[in-house]
Amino acid sequence: GGEDPKNSLWQVPITVSIGSAPSEVKARFLLKEQHQEFVVEGVQPGEWVKLNSGTTGFYRVEYSDEMLTAMLPDIASRKMPVLDRFGLINDLSALLNTGRVSIAQFVQVAASSANEDEFVVWGAIDEGMSKLLGCAREMSEDTLKSAKQLIIKLFEKTGAELGFAEQAGEDSQKMMLRALVQARLARAGHQPTIDKFNQMFNDFLEKGTPIHPDIRLSTFGVVARCGGKEGFDKLMNLRETTTFQEIERQTMIAMSQTPEQPLLAQLFEYGFEKNKVRPQDQLYLFVGTGATQMGQQYAWTYFCEHIKEFLEKYGGANSSLFQRCLKFAGESFGSEQRAVEFQDFFCNCKDLTDTDRQTLARPIGQTVEAIRLSARLLESNRKVIEELLKQHNV
Repeated sequence: GGEDPKNSLWQVPITVSIGSAPSEVKARFLLKEQHQEFVVEGVQPGEWVKLNSGTTGFYRVEYSDEMLTAMLPDIASRKMPVLDRFGLINDLSALLNTGRVSIAQFVQVAASSANEDEFVVWGAIDEGMSKLLGCAREMSEDTLKSAKQLIIKLFEKTGAELGFAEQAGEDSQKMMLRALVQARLARAGHQPTIDKFNQMFNDFLEKGTPIHPDIRLSTFGVVARCGGKEGFDKLMNLRETTTFQEIERQTMIAMSQTPEQPLLAQLFEYGFEKNKVRPQDQLYLFVGTGATQMGQQYAWTYFCEHIKEFLEKYGGANSSLFQRCLKFAGESFGSEQRAVEFQDFFCNCKDLTDTDRQTLARPIGQTVEAIRLSARLLESNRKVIEELLKQHNV
C-alpha cells in the first residue's frame, strides 16, 4: 500500500475466462491507462467472469459480492480450473490485508471448497484461516474457540478422506496436502486427529514405526501442545538421543509451542543459557512461540531481557541470526499498542548503538508493519467475525 512517487503506469495484460467455458481464454486486453473499460462479448446474464485466467499475470483482482456468489457452484464442483481456484482464493487472502475484502467473504469462498483436493488451493485457504485465528485470538478465548470450531467444520471432511498414511501411486503433493489439513485440524483442537498423532508418536518411540517426514513436525507439535510435561520430556529425550539434525530442529520448534510457561522457560534456559543448542539453531526456539499468547509474550520478554547476550553471541546487529530472532520475538503480536511497544524498545534500548539502530531499521520496520497489519485486519473485521461465527453456529 505504499505510495509511488514516480507515479509509474504499468501495462497489464488481462486474460478473461467465463463460466460456460472456464478452461478457455475468452478475451484478452492490454490495460494501458489508469482506468479503462473493456467489453467481453457473448456472456450470458448471471454467468461469472474471471480475470487473470490461469493465474499467469502479476496482479490482484477484486470481485463484487454478486460475482463471487456466481462463482461458488463452479468452485464447489471444481469445474473452475485449479489454478483459477487457487488464484481467486490467494487474491482474497491478499486483499484481506488491505481491508478491501472481509473475512466473511473469504470464508464464504473457503466453505464452498469442501470437495477441494489440490494442495495449492488448500494452502491458500489455510493462509486466510490463519488470519481469522490471529484476529480471534486477540478478541477473546471464547471467540478463538468458536473460530477453531469453524475451521474444524471446513477441514474435517477432507481430513477424513485423506487419512494419515501415504497411498501407493499418489504424487508428493497429496502427502503435502495431508500434512497441511491434518496439522490444521490438530491445531484447531480436533480430538480424533490429536489422538491419531499421539498414537503415531508412541508407535515411533516404542516400535520404531517411521513417521512420514511431511507430518513429523505436526506430530511433534501435538505432543508438545497437548502432552503436558510428559510429552515435553519425551520430545526433549528424543532431541538428546537422535542422530538426525532435522529431528533435532523439529523437536525444538515443537517444544516451543508448549502452552505451559514453566516448560517454555526450561526450554529457553536449556537452549540459550546452558548452550545445549548450536547458536545457528537457537532461532528455532522462537519459531513456535507464536502458537500461544503466553508463548509470544514470553519470547518477547526474554528477547528484551537478553538482547545484550544475543548481540554478543551472534556477532552484532548485522547478523541475520540476530535479526531473525528479533522478528520471531514480535511478529505474532496483533495490536497498535504492541507495535508501539516494539518500536519504543529498540529506540530506547541502551545496549544498541546508533549504528545498530540504523542496521536494524529494516527488520524492525518490517515487524512493526506485520503487527500493524494484524491490528488493522482485526479492527476492520471485529464485528464481521462475531456475525460470521453466529451464522455458522459455532
